[in-house]
Amino acid sequence: MEKNDNLHEELEAGRISPQGLEERRRKEDESDTLNEEEHENDGDKNKEGEEWVGRPVERDEGVRSVLQRREGEEVLWVEFVPGSKRNPFNWTSRKKWTITILCCWYCLLVASTASAFAICIPGMTTDLGSKSEINNLALGLQVAFPYPLGFGVAPLVLAPFSEAYGRNPLYIVTTLLYAAFFIPQALTRSIAAICVVRFLSGAAASTGSTMVGGTVADMFESSQRGVPMSIFSICTFAGTGLGAVWFGYVEQDIGWRWSNWIQLILASVTWLLMLLILRETRGSVILSRIAQHLRSITGDERYKVKADEERASLAILIRVSLSRPLYLMATEPVVLSFSLWVGFAWGVLYLLLEAIPLVCKNVYGFDNGQTGLAFFAITIGGVFGGLSNPWQ
Repeated sequence: MEKNDNLHEELEAGRISPQGLEERRRKEDESDTLNEEEHENDGDKNKEGEEWVGRPVERDEGVRSVLQRREGEEVLWVEFVPGSKRNPFNWTSRKKWTITILCCWYCLLVASTASAFAICIPGMTTDLGSKSEINNLALGLQVAFPYPLGFGVAPLVLAPFSEAYGRNPLYIVTTLLYAAFFIPQALTRSIAAICVVRFLSGAAASTGSTMVGGTVADMFESSQRGVPMSIFSICTFAGTGLGAVWFGYVEQDIGWRWSNWIQLILASVTWLLMLLILRETRGSVILSRIAQHLRSITGDERYKVKADEERASLAILIRVSLSRPLYLMATEPVVLSFSLWVGFAWGVLYLLLEAIPLVCKNVYGFDNGQTGLAFFAITIGGVFGGLSNPWQ
């Protein structure tokens, strides 16, 4: 304690720089090692090049705990050993790609929900006894507003939960909710109720778009992410077109309510596959669970993970997640310009979901199935865009 006071006095007097203060502290920590031989033989270095004090004291299935003294206390930092199979970066290619394909399928499924509902709106409004004016209102509220609104708002709150508790629990819970919300959509007799449920469905489905990129980044090194990220981007756009292609004929032949029942079946199967196949991919969360397990079986509270020590509380993470996008848009012209462009592009896309059925039916006399095929152009564009990534 006396040494720390002296160091702070030197810092305040300007006789030592902040960098010099950290260097002095590092050297004093080194002097507290158990013995010089252990330090020389077993010391490690972390990614920033800071020297660990102590030695690996436990190895278990690709994980080790490294002893460090800091400010008079001992900490056992839990970390992966090089080449550990428990580290998602070192998983087999088969395991990585199985999880990637499953997540991309989920992304395609939630993207298809928007256009699938759009193509079914004429049959729905007729079934619910709406007039033409209400049809236009339903188009605006149910397609261009609730689902994408939930899709955009929910990630601001859900992102911190992914960081603190991992991606796997969020996938499992939100996919189950996404599937469950098709039941009231299929049974309801009220347009207002559909609007509310569509918003909640969009909020649950948002993880199928916002977390897949993070899942890919958890498993693949930067040099290996090009192909899986291209597949992910293709699914985002291809799904938007395929939904109308799939369900145009469904609505025409067996009714709009069956489009919800079929999507419920697809979402339920996806949820079951996630229970069977999906594994946690966030490395820091895996280490946190291992450290918690070690504390429980040994009673030793020294087992910790650096990411947990550096992470802010969940409340702070949510506050930052809600405020930082607004702050960046207000202070960074590049962020504002890009946000306006992306918002405009997605706005045009969702306007097309409303306009194409009107034009194809009223001008060209298409039936509902033929109108749905017109949306296949979006899928073709998405595929060409994804395949052109190597040249971009």
